[in-house]
Amino acid sequence: LALECMQCDKNAAWYSEEEHERHIEMCQHGLVPPTPCRNSSHTHCIVSWYRSGGSTERVVTERKCGGVEDVTGCTLYNSKISRKVSSH
Repeated sequence: LALECMQCDKNAAWYSEEEHERHIEMCQHGLVPPTPCRNSSHTHCIVSWYRSGGSTERVVTERKCGGVEDVTGCTLYNSKISRKVSSH
């Protein structure tokens, strides 16, 4: 049984730009339905996000399937980028 995660592929721009923007926004707010992961070895749903400035709001940049080895912790460049992992 494949793991199901919300998946937001930044490269899936096969629909109109307007629809693509709407999909990205829905994805950032966690409003897209989870879909089965293509790789049966994936064990985690990975969310990449950052906070800009002093904001408390997280800006999600990516949601994808992956494994523990795909989690890289925090990266710093002008702001903190955090990757949060949730197991299912």
